[in-house]
Amino acid sequence: MKIEGKELKITPASFEEARRLAKAVERAVKGNKIDLPSDIDEELSPEMLGGLIDAILSVDLSDEVEAALFECAKRASLGDEERITKDFFEPVERRKHFYPVMWEVLQANLVPFFGEAFTKLQDLAPKNADSLMSRFTKRRK
Repeated sequence: MKIEGKELKITPASFEEARRLAKAVERAVKGNKIDLPSDIDEELSPEMLGGLIDAILSVDLSDEVEAALFECAKRASLGDEERITKDFFEPVERRKHFYPVMWEVLQANLVPFFGEAFTKLQDLAPKNADSLMSRFTKRRK
């Protein structure tokens, strides 16, 4: 992924930092009903989409997840020099990169723990992106 013409470099965090992030995400989604189809070619039902949106919002709203993400992001950089910290996103024009960058940090640190489940979610996303985004934005309002 490139930002401002520079490559975003993600280095996985330490085991302890990555586990802290994994546990924070698990606590955030605990209690959300997430049913995923066994066949990744299947479209998500409205109920499945609703559960997935609730889980995404739970993660997004969690201060614990955000703190753990920024701890893991300390090893990420834009190019060879600029570290990914809260200050990186302070300029308003960079805030559009927050979710894409943090998604990359999240993947780099959680895929080793949740490999197949994470891959399944990624495979479902493109097929259901329009429906997911319209429902996601409605729930955030």
